[in-house]
Amino acid sequence: MRLRQIALVGADLAAAEADIRAVLGLDYAYDDPGVGKFGLKNAVFPIGEFFLEVVSPKAEGTTAGRLLDKRGGDGGYMVILQVGDIDAARAGIAAAGARVVEDIDLPRARAAHIHPRDVGGAILSLDWMDPQDHWEWGGPVWRDHVRTDVSTAIVGAELQGADPGAMSARWAQVLGLTRETAGDGWRIPLEDSELRFVPATDGRGDGLRAFDVAVRDVAAVRAAAEARGLVQDGEVTLCGTAVRLVTRYSSPTWEKGTTRRVVERDTQTFAVQARRSPDARQALPSLAPPAPPCSAWSLSPTRERKRGSTLVLPSGHTYIRAVRLRLIKATGRIPPYRGYP
Repeated sequence: MRLRQIALVGADLAAAEADIRAVLGLDYAYDDPGVGKFGLKNAVFPIGEFFLEVVSPKAEGTTAGRLLDKRGGDGGYMVILQVGDIDAARAGIAAAGARVVEDIDLPRARAAHIHPRDVGGAILSLDWMDPQDHWEWGGPVWRDHVRTDVSTAIVGAELQGADPGAMSARWAQVLGLTRETAGDGWRIPLEDSELRFVPATDGRGDGLRAFDVAVRDVAAVRAAAEARGLVQDGEVTLCGTAVRLVTRYSSPTWEKGTTRRVVERDTQTFAVQARRSPDARQALPSLAPPAPPCSAWSLSPTRERKRGSTLVLPSGHTYIRAVRLRLIKATGRIPPYRGYP
């Protein structure tokens, strides 16, 4: 299950588009005519193979318009997760007793929109695509307009609520996933991303508080936001929603028996999912820890996951390249990769 799209709601669509283009370095947005039936207009930006959408009401009495009034302005609206089996996902929604407010069945795309009151925080949609890398809501030519020189991916979403424990438990139940504690909140791990649930402290009530964007240069993106007055309380903010800037280098196509993927969880720490093969596990610890100020790294058996254990590495792609070279030498395989600068 993957986080594939985040939707925000804004009263002024043109202003939100301009901010997103300037801060995240994007220059194309799809205007989806399909949202017209909901009384909305929108813009859908591709960020790598992920998508950032802004919706804006163009009619009275819309869900988006009510949310703008309820939360006192622009903010988060929807979380869209991609699933491999939509029939199983729909069965899971029904078994959890959640209502579906919109079923979509197209030749290459099927989806179920879950009532926000039945999960809390935001509208949740579970979407299936054929083929898997297709994305109906990005329009027919989104691949021709992908820019990754500034922003490369959406890698997380953060929802806030009066009771984040109950909210996270409900999302986990509907999704059929497990949750774990994270600081003063909870998180649900996804493929190459995560959902976080934190206490609401800003007086705006339950909602989608933030989303994570992987960028090439955190400082440069932050400077672009500051130039437009879009840093509030120390956070970059787009369309009333905090944006957590991270650096992520991902390699989902690496072969079995080597490191599965590299994902930087924040601007300081890489989390590497390693299969429990003797070759990989022996190769990685043989690397000397990097020089200060980077912190040391170690295998953490207490954080075992279905496909292996978590290896925490310090930031810096020189060190990640060293890991990759060591794996090639140890396993005799050359893992294809993408996303490296």
